Amino acid sequence: MKSRHIPLWVRFALVGSLVGFSWLSDMIRDPIAPAIHPHLSSPVGHFWYEVGNYRRAAIAYKADLRRLFDGGETTGDGALDAFLKGDVANAKALLQQESGAKPWTPAARLLAGRIALEENDPSHALMEFAQVLTDDPRNHQALILSAVAHTRLGNERQAIDGFKHGLRADAEGTWAIPIETLLETAGELTDRPKESRPFALLAHYYRHLRILDDRNGSLAIKTAHQAIERGEFADEAFLTIGVIHYKHNRLDEAMDAFQQAVAANPKNADACYYAALGYSHRGDLAKEYQLVKQAAEAEPDDGFYAKRFSTVVTDKLGDLYQALDIAHHALDRAPNDARLLAQVGRVYQELGEWKRAHEYYQRAIELAPKEVAYRDMLAYALVSIGRMEQGMALYREILRLQPQDVDARIGLAIALVQTHQYKEALQEYEQAAKLGARSLSFQVGFCSLLWRTADFYRAKSCYLELLRMDPGNVFANRNLPYVMANLNNGAP
Repeated sequence: MKSRHIPLWVRFALVGSLVGFSWLSDMIRDPIAPAIHPHLSSPVGHFWYEVGNYRRAAIAYKADLRRLFDGGETTGDGALDAFLKGDVANAKALLQQESGAKPWTPAARLLAGRIALEENDPSHALMEFAQVLTDDPRNHQALILSAVAHTRLGNERQAIDGFKHGLRADAEGTWAIPIETLLETAGELTDRPKESRPFALLAHYYRHLRILDDRNGSLAIKTAHQAIERGEFADEAFLTIGVIHYKHNRLDEAMDAFQQAVAANPKNADACYYAALGYSHRGDLAKEYQLVKQAAEAEPDDGFYAKRFSTVVTDKLGDLYQALDIAHHALDRAPNDARLLAQVGRVYQELGEWKRAHEYYQRAIELAPKEVAYRDMLAYALVSIGRMEQGMALYREILRLQPQDVDARIGLAIALVQTHQYKEALQEYEQAAKLGARSLSFQVGFCSLLWRTADFYRAKSCYLELLRMDPGNVFANRNLPYVMANLNNGAP
C-alpha cells in the first residue's frame, strides 16, 4: 500500500512509535544487527523486527549496512564490499576481475550466488551453491542459501531439506550467513495470503532464526501447527515442534511430537533420529536402537545417520564388529565422508588396532582439516602406538589453534606423564581443571600425578574430591592412606 493511502493519524502514530522506540532501543538488545555485522546499528530495523514485520526489518537493516560500508567499513574483499554497498553491477565486475581465469574459491561462489539471488535469479544461485557443496557438503552458508533459492522457486520440499541439513551442519562459521536474507524471505512468505502461505517451510525459517532470538521458537511452533491443520508436511511440522521443545528441555512434549512425526512418516530420518535421542534420555535402549537403525536405513547415503547408528552400537551395546560393519557399509556409499572415516578409526581404536585407527583418522583430517576433534583422535592414536613426539606435537598444534580444547590438554598431560615430564604434565592438568574438566578419569590422573610428584597436601584434597564423586574408587581408597601417612610425617 502506498503512503498516500495511509491515514494521516496512522502516519503520525508510526513516526511517534519510531521516535519512541529509538530512545528505548538503547535499553532493548537487538539480537539481529550484531549477527549481520558486529558494528551495525539499525534502530529502524530493530523497530520493525520487534513489531514482527520481518520484510521491512530486512530492508532497514540492509539500508543501514549499506551506510556502514559507504562510511569506510570493509571486509577486505572489494567485490563483497561493493555488494554490501548495494552496487551489484560493480560487485559482479570485481568478482570476475578478481577471480579471472583462476579456479573460483568457495567464497567467490557464495558471493556469486548471493548476487544471483539479489537479481532474482534463484536458478543460477543454486548452480553456484551446488559447486560449493560438491567440495564441502556441510557448508552451512551454501545449504541455507540453497534453501532460500528453492523457496523463491517454489520448491518447498527441497527448501525444507536444505534447512534440515544446514541446521545440523558444523557450528563453525554458522552466522557467516546473511541473516537479512533469511529475514526478508521469511517476511515475504508471511506477507502471502494465508491460503498460499507455506507454513511448514516458514516454520523452518523461524526455527533457524530462533538460534539468534529464542522468541522465534514460539512462532515456529505456531506456524508448524498451522501446517498440520492444513495437512502439509505434517511429519516436518511435528519434527519442528519437537526440536523446539527439546531445545527447551521439555522432553515429554518433545517426545510426543517426535513420535507423531515418525507416525506421520516412518522414513523421515530426522524424526527417527530425534525420537531415538528422546528414548536415550529415557534409558530405553531397545527403542533407541530400533529408531537410530531406522534413521540410517531411511537415508543410507547420508553418513550422519550411519555414524550415529555405529556410535550407539559401539558405546551402548559394545558390539564393535557390528559397529565396524555399519560404518564400513556406509563408507562404501560415501568414501569421502570424514565423519564416517573418523568413526571407523574410533572403532578400530576400541579394538586395539591403533595403526588402522591412525590410517582412518589421517584420511578424515585430510578431508576435513578444520575439524579439531579428528586431530584429537589422531594425536591419541599416535601416543598409543608409541609415536610420542608426533602425538605431543599434534596436541600442541591443536592447543595453539584452540586453547580451550580440554580433551587436547588432558591428552597432552597423559603423554607428558608417560615421558616422565611431570612438571609440564601438571601444568596441563591444572589448565584442564580451570577449563572445567571434571570426569572420573581426569580426576584419577590428576590425583595420581600429585601423589607421584609428592605434592601430598593437594593430593589429599584431590583424592577426597574423587571419593566424593565415586565413594568406592579403588585408586583413591588405595592411595589416600599413603598420602595421609606422609602428611602426618611432616611431608608438604
